[in-house]
Amino acid sequence: MITAPLTFRFRERIVPAIVGPEWMGHAQAEASGNFLHQIDRPLGRGCKMPAVNEMLFPETVMAMAVLDASAVGKGLRIEDISKLFVDLEGTDARVRDVALRSVPDGFYSEDVESFIGRFLAAGYAKARSPIKFYNSGLGVCRDMVRKALRENGSEVKKVAAVLRYDLDTLIGQEPR
Repeated sequence: MITAPLTFRFRERIVPAIVGPEWMGHAQAEASGNFLHQIDRPLGRGCKMPAVNEMLFPETVMAMAVLDASAVGKGLRIEDISKLFVDLEGTDARVRDVALRSVPDGFYSEDVESFIGRFLAAGYAKARSPIKFYNSGLGVCRDMVRKALRENGSEVKKVAAVLRYDLDTLIGQEPR
């Protein structure tokens, strides 16, 4: 296989990739057989890749999941949030990719784990299964969703519709 130096953007970092001649136009990463998402997808002729600022950050989807679980009084696991990205696959909602892998209970994402870990490190959540978010953590999630609504409201509304979330309840709910 002939290789050529190439880099691609992954989680806002430039990462080197080694690709063969059949993939010179884009980078594709396969970490393992369980890796479900490609970092870059090949675009056919005439396809327009959405501008990065038109795509929703995955953290917004994660924050919405936390708020929804809190509103209905349901516990939340990393696998539950990870599955949401599979549910969004194939819809018209444009969300930046996260890396997912299959696990016996469904799907798992280190991106979701990192999101939860930041809340745990800041003292906004309690580490147990299911994860418990404190009022301060719910406030941060509400602020994230509100900011995303201001900056990219149409995509937030698409995601909320696909996942059957009531945005008014999510961003307007009072902490318990």
